[in-house]
Amino acid sequence: MHIRKLVDEDYLEAKKIRLVIDSVNTEMTEQFQIKRQRISAMVMLVLPGVLWVLVSLPAVAALPNDDNPFVQAHMKRYAVKADFSEVMEDVEMAITEQGLVINNISHIGNMLERTRKAAGSSKRLFLEAKAVEFCSATVSRQMMEADPHNIVFCPYIIFVYVLPEQPDIVYLAYRRPIPVGSDESRNSLNAVELLLDEIIHAVVD
Repeated sequence: MHIRKLVDEDYLEAKKIRLVIDSVNTEMTEQFQIKRQRISAMVMLVLPGVLWVLVSLPAVAALPNDDNPFVQAHMKRYAVKADFSEVMEDVEMAITEQGLVINNISHIGNMLERTRKAAGSSKRLFLEAKAVEFCSATVSRQMMEADPHNIVFCPYIIFVYVLPEQPDIVYLAYRRPIPVGSDESRNSLNAVELLLDEIIHAVVD
C-alpha cells in the first residue's frame, strides 16, 4: 500500500507538471500568435508606404543608343524620372564637387521656343533644355599637351532636357569625344569621357 501510494503521488505530481508545461506552451503559443498578428498588422500599415517610396524613387537607366552607328559613336545619354530643376541642380553640384568651374549655361529650350513662330514652325521640341558648359584645367591640359588641336573638344558640355512626349523623364547626354591622334591623345580624350560619365553617374546613381 505504501508503494502504491508513492506511485500515485508521483503520478499526480507528474500530471501536475504536465499540466503546467501544457499551460506554459499554450500561453507561449497564444503570445506568439498575438505577436505575429501585431507584426502582420504593422507590415500591412507600413507596406503601402514602402511601396510608394519604391515607386517614387527615380527610375534611372542608361538608355541604349540607337542602332545607328553614328549615334553610338557620337553621343551617350541617360534618363531619370525626376524634376528638371532638381536634376539641373544636381548636375551643377556634381561638376563643382569635381573642383570644376561652370563657364556657361545655355538656355537652348527657351531660345527654340521663343523663335519657334519666327522660324515658321508649330512644333515644340523641348519642355526644358539646357546645356552646361565647363572645363577642367588638369584634364584639358593633358588633352592639349598630347595634341594642341584637341582644343576643339573643349569646353565639355552636358545637355539636360525634357521631351514633350515624355514630360516625366529628364535626359542627360553628352557628345562623346572621339579618340583620335597618338596613343597619348587617345588616352587623354578617353579621360575626358570618363570625367563626363562620372559627373552624370553622380546625378543618376
